[in-house]
Amino acid sequence: LGHSFPTRRSSDLNSPVDMYCSEKYCYVSNFGDGTVSILDINNYKEIKKIEVGGMPRGILEDEKYLYVGDNYNNLLFRIDKVTENKKAISIGGEPTGMTLT
Repeated sequence: LGHSFPTRRSSDLNSPVDMYCSEKYCYVSNFGDGTVSILDINNYKEIKKIEVGGMPRGILEDEKYLYVGDNYNNLLFRIDKVTENKKAISIGGEPTGMTLT
């Protein structure tokens, strides 16, 4: 993507596992505290965290939603990027990766 973040340890990210980057944002699943960090890749800062719960792993986005796997509870969350409303979908097994078609 041509972007890089300063190489310093950030206390804002708690066990980052997966990320998905678009032209403006990078979404990072924080396995340790059950959140997803939204990073502004043009200004090199975290703009907010979304509480997911469990152990988020695997993350994708489309125009309206983030899709985040919960490795602990065997769920897939569909999260509205504007309202942060969540829909949990039970998928069984530990979701560790996704593709969007």
